[in-house]
Amino acid sequence: MKRIEGLVTATHTPMNEKGELKLEVIDEYYTFLKRNNIKGIF
Repeated sequence: MKRIEGLVTATHTPMNEKGELKLEVIDEYYTFLKRNNIKGIF
């Protein structure tokens, strides 16, 4: 198994006011994590 090196972070699940998944923000969230050099999420 390859060891993960770098920052690994727990992420939140984006939801709207009704408690439904807010899928439209996933791409922007991914870009934010990548831009901040996050190497893994859980």
